[in-house]
Order: sequence, then C-alpha cells, then structure tokens
Amino acid sequence: MAISTNRVRPVDQAYFKESRGKRLGTTDFAGFQAQAREKGLPALRAVLEPARRMLRDQPFLAGNHPAYRTTRWAGAFLWARTGSLLTLLESDDPIDAWRERMLDLYDGMARKAKAA
Repeated sequence: MAISTNRVRPVDQAYFKESRGKRLGTTDFAGFQAQAREKGLPALRAVLEPARRMLRDQPFLAGNHPAYRTTRWAGAFLWARTGSLLTLLESDDPIDAWRERMLDLYDGMARKAKAA
C-alpha cells in the first residue's frame, strides 16, 4: 500500500505525515516504500505459489465455481486494488487471471469499486 500524502485530503496531510512518520521512524515515505517493496513484493509473490498452482488447473480456488474461500481471498486483492497503485501481480500470473475473473463476477460489481 502506497503511503502518499497526495491521496489524503489537504486538511489531513500534516496529521498523516506526522503520525505515519512516528510509526515508521521516517517521513521519507518514498524511500520507506521502495525498501519495503524490494523485500515484501517478492515475499508476497512467493507465498502465493500454492494458490498459483491450483489456479493453473482450475478457474477458482474451490474448483469450477467461486465459493466462500475464493470470495474471501479476493477481498484482500480488491482492497489492494482500490487503495494502492502498486502492481502486486505480473500480468501472466494465474492469480492475476483469477483476480480478473473475480472482478467480473456479479455484473462486475468489484470492478466498479472506486479507488482512493
């Protein structure tokens, strides 16, 4: 998730910068993010490998149709999609294709979610 004051209302920017700066130990958000991405993104992609293997052989985590666990897991990706500009998945990743299928469910309801 990108930490950027440009996504915060102007009236809240000073508070945002001060409070996040205290938590993170820096107000160099760009540097902090670059370091976190360098370590975190490869770790995230690696931990997704079991799901990736499943989605190579079936369209949803539960098989041929979405089920609770599929929808629940999709929520994390929807949250990231609407709150961050960071690309979590490569376009050739089976999880990305699954995420696209999830966004199209229910007449594209998730795809229509407004981004921050």
